[in-house]
This record gives sequence, structure tokens and C-alpha cells, in this order.
Amino acid sequence: MNTTEQNNKLLAEFLGLETFSRGSEGFQPNSFSFHFSWDSLMKIVDKIESLGFEFQITSKHVTVLTNHSAIYQTFVYSVDGTDKITATYQTAVEFVKWYNNKLTSQN
Repeated sequence: MNTTEQNNKLLAEFLGLETFSRGSEGFQPNSFSFHFSWDSLMKIVDKIESLGFEFQITSKHVTVLTNHSAIYQTFVYSVDGTDKITATYQTAVEFVKWYNNKLTSQN
């Protein structure tokens, strides 16, 4: 599995989606389009915002902020990508990694 496939799997799991399907050749990874589809990627952004975070996209610059310092350490991440969707995708991936790590460290 390449990095894009791994990152898409991470994002799919964040949304609670099945990442494998059973086919004639056993279990195969589902393919996700978070890295090139705004429709798919915005589902991630919506979920992040539903957790109380502010996801800001301006041109090729993306930032995620929160004031939940009582619950989580404040997450501030900013990236300038080659284009808007790439910057948004990279930020979403880094956020989900950070968020999962925070959940794991609290247990």
C-alpha cells in the first residue's frame, strides 16, 4: 500500500467507513478519493469541524485551530500546498494522525 492509499485508509477510518470489501479474491482494500475529490474531502472537513475545530482554507493555505485546550492540547497546523486540494488533504491527514494520537494517549 502506498502513502496515498495509507492516508486515504486513515481518513476513511476516521469517518467510520469500511476500508476492505470482500470480493472473489478475498478481502480487497476499498479505494477512496480524498486526495482528489472535494466531495469526499469535505466530509473529512465537516467531521473535523463537528468536533469543535475550525478548519480554514484560503487559497493554497490551510489551518486548523481549536480552543479545546482543556480536553486536547491545542492543535494548530498550517500547510501551503501546491494547490488548494493538496493543502487541504495534507492538513486533514496530519490532523487525523494528531487526533488519533491524542485519543490513544488519553486511554
